This record gives sequence, structure tokens and C-alpha cells, in this order.
Amino acid sequence: MIIKKIPIKDLSSSKDQVRTTFNEEKLEALALSIKKQGQEVPIKVRPNGKGYEIIYGHRRTEASRRAGLKTMIAIVEDVDDTEALRKQVVENEYRERVSDIERARGYLNLLEKIGCSQNKLAPKLGVSPQYLGTLLNGLTAVDEGIKVYNRDGTGDVNLHNTQMVNRLHGNLSDKRKVADKINSEALTQKQILEVVKVYNSASTTKEKKRVLKVKHPKGLASFNHAVSAVELKDRRSIEKRRQAELTDDPIVKNYLDATTVYRNAIKEAMKSSIRFAPEAIRFVIRRHNLVTKEMLALKEELENE
Repeated sequence: MIIKKIPIKDLSSSKDQVRTTFNEEKLEALALSIKKQGQEVPIKVRPNGKGYEIIYGHRRTEASRRAGLKTMIAIVEDVDDTEALRKQVVENEYRERVSDIERARGYLNLLEKIGCSQNKLAPKLGVSPQYLGTLLNGLTAVDEGIKVYNRDGTGDVNLHNTQMVNRLHGNLSDKRKVADKINSEALTQKQILEVVKVYNSASTTKEKKRVLKVKHPKGLASFNHAVSAVELKDRRSIEKRRQAELTDDPIVKNYLDATTVYRNAIKEAMKSSIRFAPEAIRFVIRRHNLVTKEMLALKEELENE
């Protein structure tokens, strides 16, 4: 391992580069700093034919290029592909801020190159097997279209929160809907856990739809209580309708029976609307307008009672 100055034109990016995106604002700030103070932190490279391949320091190299530097101070180390990738992943973990997805893809790439288990790879990266498993599980979810974003408005995916949704009891569609709810309400990790727990306890499609519909209270009240309150309200509403439908008053009963028949007839007509002749369509429209007018009049009369 040696330290030397290398022309920037002789530097090339690593084919296994973990970091694929840079924050333009921060990159420009770094370029300005380097222009004023020079390069303070060496990059690491390895020989690559007539030039050198960057192991880590891609962001610093790009910033130096923008700052107008012609050469860079680099630590030169002759390592193989696997070791170069390992050093790159570890360096990005502790020095350069990379997104969760880029970090996880670096882990996955290294895992495939080394061909070992997550438990054996984790110590080599200086992370716990649980942390490694969480990011890889979250990455799998992202590749399936399940994404929970950070609440800071950067648009970065939070793999820890994403993998929590991925462990939800349900199919991909269910998980994507829950992720959409979490993103739209900007829920915290604790609130996400509540939503997932309540959703998992829902046994019917109707109950699951209620969980998606109810907004998290984000206060002292728990999400479970909020869902239960809406469920109780729905039950009372249904009970009121049932009581009205079970009335013995012949006028009310006849009206409710007639509206049931009318609704069923509408459904059948919609399925076979193509069978309506032009003169029948005109007649149906006139009758529909008349019935609608009379039903609205009855509604207004009942509301004034």
C-alpha cells in the first residue's frame, strides 16, 4: 500500500460502485470546499491496466474534478474484486452518506461475490446480522414495488420501515396499499408498527379496508382505538338501518321493498343496456327523471319531520 498523487484523467469508476446517485447541492458544496482548501482526505484506488480504479472516493473525485484539480492524493492498494468491493461497502457505511437502497445493493453484491451466509458476512462489514437482514429484506420489498419513504421529504426509501410492511400478512397488493397509507400520512416507525399490527389482526376484507381508511390519530389515542371507534360507529349505523328495514309499518315496509326491487332492476338494466331500443331509452329517461324528482321530494319531506 502506497500513497501517491494520481492524475484525475487516469482514474476510472469501479464497476461495482455502490453509490450511484449524488446530491447535487452537497456535491457542489464539497467542490467549493476542495477548491478553497484542497483535497484533505485521500481516496483509495487499485491498479487497473495503465490507470487506476477507484475503490472508494467517487464523490470526492467528482467534486475535485469540478473544483478544477488535475491530480488527487490516493492510497494505492492492489486487491482483488471481492476485497475491493468489501472495502468500498465498509467505507461508504461509515464515511459517505449513501441511501439505504444503495447500501443494501452493495451488501447483496458482496454477498453474492463471496458466497457466504449473512451471519458470516455481517462481522466483516462491522454490522449485526439483524441489521444486514433488515436491509436485504427491505431491498427485496422495494424490488416488488413496496416502498416506505423517509419523512424528511428527500424521497429516499427507508428500508427498515419498508421491511416492516413487507412482513405484513397479505399479498403484494395489500402491502402496497399499506405502504401508500404510511407514506400519505407520514407515519413514524412506532405508528407504522401499530398499523401493521392492527392490519394483521383484521380477519375480513371489510376490516382491512377500514384499517386503510382510518387515519392514524397521532396523539395519545392508539390507532387500534381509532379503528375500533369507527367500527362501532359502522355497527350502530348498520343496526339503525336494520331496525328501519324490520319495521311493521306497511307503508314503510312497502317502500323499502319497492326500493330493493328498483335497485335490483337498475343493476340488471345496466348489465343489458345494449338491449334498450331508442324509444325505450327515451321512455326510461323520462320515467327515471320523474321517479328521481318524487324520491327527492320524499327525502326533503322526511328530513323536515
